[in-house]
Amino acid sequence: MIGSDIPGVMTAVSKIAFSSLDDAKKFQKNHRGTISTFDDTLNRTLSDMGSDRKMIMARVAERAKMGKDLAGKFECFKCHGEEGQGGTASGWNTSGFTKRMDTRGKIKEAITKGCPGMHGYEGKMDEKDLHSITLYIWSLRPTK
Repeated sequence: MIGSDIPGVMTAVSKIAFSSLDDAKKFQKNHRGTISTFDDTLNRTLSDMGSDRKMIMARVAERAKMGKDLAGKFECFKCHGEEGQGGTASGWNTSGFTKRMDTRGKIKEAITKGCPGMHGYEGKMDEKDLHSITLYIWSLRPTK
């Protein structure tokens, strides 16, 4: 199914697979869209990749900007320095920090659970805010 009214996952145009044609027809009655073959759907996916990537990157950048604002609100810069450049705590753009926090999951866990010298924020921020701050910190890592 291509282009139903159900939002796509990381794509502007939804693409949904069904195990039977009958299931696809039932879904189509309620959610519109075009019933298509696997090959048609794959071709549409491949042709949409460029525009979908741009959309995703724009959303990530927007969320990271929100994360910067939230890092200020939660006073992260008090220890991590202005814009996370370093202070009494590690700068988020240093090689040492990048080696220790080499995945977004590790950053998220450190924020949630805390780490030596830093209290955790579990229960003090919602998942969206946590994700935004994580993306902001991740965006500061040095590029190779």
